[in-house]
Amino acid sequence: MENFKPKYKQPAVRLQLLVNSYQAGTSVTVTLGGKLAFRKELALGAGQTAVVEMPACSEVTGSALTPKTVTVRADKGVTVTSFSSKPLSVDTAVVPPVCALGKSYYVFTPPTGPRNMLKEFAVVNAGEANQVTVNLSQTVYFEGKFHARGSRVTFLLAAYQSALFQSRNDLTGTRVDGKVPFALVSGHSCSMVSFKCNHVYEHLPPVESWGTHYAVAPSSAQRKYDQLYIVASQPTEVTVSTEEHQRQLKEGQAAWVKVSNGRPVAVMANKPVMAVYFSPGTRRWHRSGYDPFLITVAPSEQLANSYITQGLPGFLNFLTVVSRSNETGHVLLDERADLRGAMWKAIPGSEYSWLEIALGSDHGRHEVRTAPGQGIAVYKYGVANMNAYGSQANAHGQQGAHDQCYRSQCGGQEPCTGQNGSLCWAFGDPHYRTFDGVTFDFQGTCSYTLAKSCGNDTSLPAFYIQTENENRGSSRVSVVHMVTVEVHGHTVAAIKQSYGKVT
Repeated sequence: MENFKPKYKQPAVRLQLLVNSYQAGTSVTVTLGGKLAFRKELALGAGQTAVVEMPACSEVTGSALTPKTVTVRADKGVTVTSFSSKPLSVDTAVVPPVCALGKSYYVFTPPTGPRNMLKEFAVVNAGEANQVTVNLSQTVYFEGKFHARGSRVTFLLAAYQSALFQSRNDLTGTRVDGKVPFALVSGHSCSMVSFKCNHVYEHLPPVESWGTHYAVAPSSAQRKYDQLYIVASQPTEVTVSTEEHQRQLKEGQAAWVKVSNGRPVAVMANKPVMAVYFSPGTRRWHRSGYDPFLITVAPSEQLANSYITQGLPGFLNFLTVVSRSNETGHVLLDERADLRGAMWKAIPGSEYSWLEIALGSDHGRHEVRTAPGQGIAVYKYGVANMNAYGSQANAHGQQGAHDQCYRSQCGGQEPCTGQNGSLCWAFGDPHYRTFDGVTFDFQGTCSYTLAKSCGNDTSLPAFYIQTENENRGSSRVSVVHMVTVEVHGHTVAAIKQSYGKVT
């Protein structure tokens, strides 16, 4: 997307992709659509990160359709981070794989910045032709025409074609729907609050990947407070651990919460919401301070057990880790448990704790992981004078219940071996994860077998687990209403919004 101003100090523009590989013999191809026939092929080993320098002209500018879509293809699993840099205007974002894309999104754009700087979002289409509908929360100029607040813009995108929307107005709450999955990137060409302005952007999650619980850690670099924005897709009640009263949000509405230095925040909602962490930056002296950065926050339902992260040269780099309080002893940084001396602190109102690891000028590749079957969230950010960046780390390995891409399978040269255990899930409206890591949504309203014992394995007790779904205010949406477990001659039923004790 457009960083600061088009063609600003173009010789100094750096647009990069950081590609992380996890297996030996990984082949990666990076291409750019449009007139420039850019193609880069990589051969990566296990545990390697490659930096791909993209042409400066691959920056998308102007509120219009564009063929300049970057594609990354690999024959083995990789994770990708994008990097956009102009002098004193830098940010990074994790690039989701195609299998994690969705058909419905809500836009968030930071509301503040110089008048001549633009809020913006990009619709990035994947490999199928798509019909996209944008329900505007504010007036935009797109494809040579003004489109008023409240109007609907419908257009067609070819495979790997994109559309950039820009406005001086806050575009938060704009809804974007497609016939097939696509990506949505959102941000500000140069947001400014406390000090100087900075380009910020993030890949936003589709509505179907939102969550109901968030544990949010503060940044130590902030002297005053950062802002946590909570976006709703329907009427929603939101409880914030640092506030006395519930928030009532409407469809498309965003509310922000203070995240002060040393004061983490827990968020609980009765419907799935999106959470975005916005640091407005801070002024330290007359000509000293750091700029804004933007990070999407992972729901507690979607944590992974392994992350790869890499800082940026010229910045003071930090890692923030969130873990269940009773699992913090399993968290390792580069296979070491000392975590560079960082100490865990509880997040009041939740079952989570957090810590911040100061990496300083260290911008090398690091792995943060926990035990299989457990989940953590890892975020990275960095500050420099008149600059800053922030994003999630690259999640890899066993994923949370919403992971759309994790698959457990054996290749032709790999033996399948038994494991000590595996997990399946059923929760929410309703979401399912199978024992082999496949996730899906199913909106039926009957009783269903979730899992049961089978075969002649006498090492396992006979068991049977049944779920019962019910409508959630719409015939098209259902939730898990009751779970019944039969094991060891006993039957235990857990009913939604009921409390009990099993002894």
